[in-house]
Amino acid sequence: MTYKLTKVNVKNFKLFDKNEFVVNLDSELVVFDGPNGYGKTSIFDAIELALTGNIRRLVSVENRQVPTDIVVAHNNSKDVVASCTLKEVVTGKVVTISRELNNTYSAQSRKISNFMKLWNCYLTEDGVKKEITQIELERYLNAMNLSHNYNLFHYVEQEDTFHFLKSNNEVDRAKALSHLLGETSKLEDEIARFSILEGSLKAIRKTSVDRLKLLSPETKLSEKNKDSTSEIIYKKLIFWNESPYVWDQEDLLSITENERKQHLTAVYSIGKLVKHKEIFIKNRAFQEAIKEGKILNYYLKHFNQLDDYQQIHNSFTLSNSLSRCLKIIHKGELKEIKEELEQNDILTKIQYGDTAKNQLLQSINLLINSEDKSNNLDKLFGDIVKYRETLITATSNLTEEEASCLLCGSSFVSNKALLDAFLNKESKILAQLTEDGGKAKKALDTFKSNHLIPLAEIISEKIPNMLYPPEFIKSLEDAFNLKTRIENFHKWLVHNKVEVTNLVSVANEDLNNSVHQNLPLLKDMILTKRQPLSSEYIKDNEFYDFEATYLSVFSKSKSNLLSLDINEVNNKRIYIESCFQKSQNSRYIEIQKLNKNIPVLTNTLDKIKDIKSVYTQEIGKYRKKLIKDIEIPFYIYSGKILQSHQLGQGAGVFIKDKTGGNELKNIKLVSDWNSDHDVLNMMSSGQISAIVIALLLSLNKVYLNGINTLLIDDPVQSMDEINMISLLELLRNDFGNLQLIISTHEPDVAKYFLYKYLKFNKSVAQINLMKRTECLLPYSRNQSTEN
Repeated sequence: MTYKLTKVNVKNFKLFDKNEFVVNLDSELVVFDGPNGYGKTSIFDAIELALTGNIRRLVSVENRQVPTDIVVAHNNSKDVVASCTLKEVVTGKVVTISRELNNTYSAQSRKISNFMKLWNCYLTEDGVKKEITQIELERYLNAMNLSHNYNLFHYVEQEDTFHFLKSNNEVDRAKALSHLLGETSKLEDEIARFSILEGSLKAIRKTSVDRLKLLSPETKLSEKNKDSTSEIIYKKLIFWNESPYVWDQEDLLSITENERKQHLTAVYSIGKLVKHKEIFIKNRAFQEAIKEGKILNYYLKHFNQLDDYQQIHNSFTLSNSLSRCLKIIHKGELKEIKEELEQNDILTKIQYGDTAKNQLLQSINLLINSEDKSNNLDKLFGDIVKYRETLITATSNLTEEEASCLLCGSSFVSNKALLDAFLNKESKILAQLTEDGGKAKKALDTFKSNHLIPLAEIISEKIPNMLYPPEFIKSLEDAFNLKTRIENFHKWLVHNKVEVTNLVSVANEDLNNSVHQNLPLLKDMILTKRQPLSSEYIKDNEFYDFEATYLSVFSKSKSNLLSLDINEVNNKRIYIESCFQKSQNSRYIEIQKLNKNIPVLTNTLDKIKDIKSVYTQEIGKYRKKLIKDIEIPFYIYSGKILQSHQLGQGAGVFIKDKTGGNELKNIKLVSDWNSDHDVLNMMSSGQISAIVIALLLSLNKVYLNGINTLLIDDPVQSMDEINMISLLELLRNDFGNLQLIISTHEPDVAKYFLYKYLKFNKSVAQINLMKRTECLLPYSRNQSTEN
């Protein structure tokens, strides 16, 4: 059964905004003409969507963004429909295939990558409409793999007429052609499944082989040592560590020989340290003691002064306070003296009597008040004198007759008498200032002799005689902050009978030199108290490094080390040995199992390899048969369309498999059999388009079934006139039974196509999509038959 297109209906599709737009295609030649941009390609898209459920030329450029509209919808609020009506060539039965927008599509379906999920497919036959799948549609039309083969059998696109050649390398071309009839898809699916199985089995075999290599060097369990280790109950050895060591875990039933050695070494190092723990802890205490440089230094320098620290510190503070007060008294500033006496409570510190204290402070306050008043009067009198000088200057500029005071208006005998009056007043003011200043100075001198000088003498007598410089006081303060540690260190020295009394500094010594000399002596005296080491201890320590074990395992804790008993360590060793022997038994069984399974896996992989080889060869042979079927028609059709090119006169294009043999492994299209260069690199884009159309016609000639229609979208954009004329002649003469739907934007090309088909009395239709008009030309087959 074969079908031809008779009609295409679109509703709300791309630029077609009417409720429904119908294009009549019931002619042997249908030509869409008119300028670009009026819907020629859109009609081809509608046909492709209706028959395949997809539009191949749509390109997904979205990333994570989801579009808000449907790419082919004119109005997103209305339904979108694209349908094709087909008529069976022999029986005349009419069916309609339609794609309708799914009313329940998801937001993600609006992406181009999910375009096919937008549509439901319906088949209408004898007025009955039902929903079907793409596979059911292809089966009904007798056009299997229609969605895959549409662009190879039926449709040559406008903008990419040679996508088949450019999008596939030589090997992929062979694979694409082998899928034309779907004959190899099942075999290739089987090969893919066998490849997955092969990969899994190889991974299992590799794991098994690696495991066998790991197990093989281990000592195999013999009958005599099966019971060589006694059973012992598990008990955790290191209880103070929340993250247990591997060797201290209960589950040790799969350890190897190397792991056993590592575990035992760790346990042996612990056991050796536990064995010598008493001497290790004691000697380590001496070793750690000499590392306490700060404590040793302060001990030698200040141990004898720690009990007197508070007294020394108070004397030092009092000395500084009184010395500062004495300097302020000598300076003589009353306000500073008062502030110092009151804020630092100096009078109390020197045991100044309360009565004397009150008199002193009262006298200071009176003098400060008097001094403030005197300062204010001095300023006022100074201003008056300054203003009088100004008045005198102004009066001097008056005439002899002008003898009135500028301030009060009083009259004087003459201008000279007025000036004398001003000068007399100024002399009286200055005399008054001198008299008041003398009184204030006398009061201050009296205060100093009666109070300040005796106070300064008392303060001088009360300043303590300091034996220590400030640097010593600061060092002693730092030592006092560490008093507890220093005293504990002294007790430790006494306990361990380290006699260092003669090394500790006294007050009148040169402390820095003394400590510098005595510190090495103190360290030597401490180290001499270490217990002598046995040769066994020295040997074990060199091999197991007691200090590293103490730090890593026992966390530098003496109590942790003392808590372990040597018997507990020995039991841990026995437990590890017991687990290893059990592991050896299970390992022996595992080795036997692996030795049995690996050959089975290898044999199975060999069989899978043979099966894949047979399938691959059969697919290659089938591909070779496909090429043999189409290579002659392709050579003829390509030669007819090309007519002439730079490599020869009227020569066709060869399909060449360079590898040869019975299997087809790749496809190369060459214009010269002796050349290995593909036509993609040898011909123009127009000639390559002609070659692709020739390949499409060859496939149609040999394999076409189902839909007997060829659609070419504006071939003039990529083919020259000679190729176009040759193509038309080939279609009219060799493919008379093939319905041709073609578009062009050039009126002359449309007229030429129509003329050639009308000349041979074939039915034609011219459709102008700009004007939305359809014209069945008068010399169509139907009308000719009637006449």
